[in-house]
Amino acid sequence: MAKSKVHFDDVSLYGTPKEEPLPCIPLSTEKPSSNFLKNQLQAWFQPTDNRLAMKLFGSKKALVKERIRQKTAGHWVIHPCSSFRFYWDLCMLLLLVANLIILPVAISFFNDDLSTRWIAFNCLSDTIFLVDIVVNFRTGIMQQDNAEQVILDPKLIAKHYLKTWFFLDLISSIPLDYIFLIFNQIQKNNQDFSDSFQILHAGRALRILRLAKLLSLVRLLRLSRLVRYVSQWEEVYKIAASNFVEQLRTTFFASKMIGL
Repeated sequence: MAKSKVHFDDVSLYGTPKEEPLPCIPLSTEKPSSNFLKNQLQAWFQPTDNRLAMKLFGSKKALVKERIRQKTAGHWVIHPCSSFRFYWDLCMLLLLVANLIILPVAISFFNDDLSTRWIAFNCLSDTIFLVDIVVNFRTGIMQQDNAEQVILDPKLIAKHYLKTWFFLDLISSIPLDYIFLIFNQIQKNNQDFSDSFQILHAGRALRILRLAKLLSLVRLLRLSRLVRYVSQWEEVYKIAASNFVEQLRTTFFASKMIGL
């Protein structure tokens, strides 16, 4: 009886049949991708070798130690010398300047109609300023008496913010004018007005609209934030206001001399 031939490729070195290879199952990339995004976001919260960080810590070795200390402080604590805080302060500074210019002009010279663009701008600004309050609750604090030591404890950060700027930031961020208009609209829908009171109702609505515009002036309390952000940037770049004005004056004078 003829024996069946055994191919060499079908057996192992020990003479046992080779097992069928298991299908390659791709590993789940959900966890690594989520960890990657988390690590990237936390890297944005860590101090970088910018001017402020090098001014505080003096060397890159001390900066590395500060990064390790920031990691052990807890999740989602933003270091004041981080890239995230730098770009966030820059955006907030631009938005504050826009608010302080647009709000008085709109209230003084625009008509009493609330346009869609005006409402959208105010709602977007109010939302960003409310988010800024949350960011401030998670941002470390640089001590004036000991600049090299940054407070990174979330409880101490919240306690300090509640004692200093929280209530002023909250009042300037709440859309009191729109809350007032919504409350008045609900009250108006619950009442029945006859035709004889249409004129009186129109006059009352106009006064309410003007009062709502006056309530929007509360947003000008954001000037305190502008002062804080400007002072922080002056500390970073070591530029005093008088020196900055003097530089502008010198540049303007030089341009006039060149033009002549």
